Amino acid sequence: MSSMILFYFTALVLFCNKFSQLFQPFIETISASVKNNFWILIIISKKKILKKR
Repeated sequence: MSSMILFYFTALVLFCNKFSQLFQPFIETISASVKNNFWILIIISKKKILKKR
């Protein structure tokens, strides 16, 4: 029984590793674009605040 659980656990870990390897570039691209948009939003909001003064 315990060996079966260990087998499934190992399979799950290996699957997660493969999955993360496949999606690594995708996730990196998304996070990079989010960071860029975040900085753009900060710059725009700062300019708007400066214009109001």
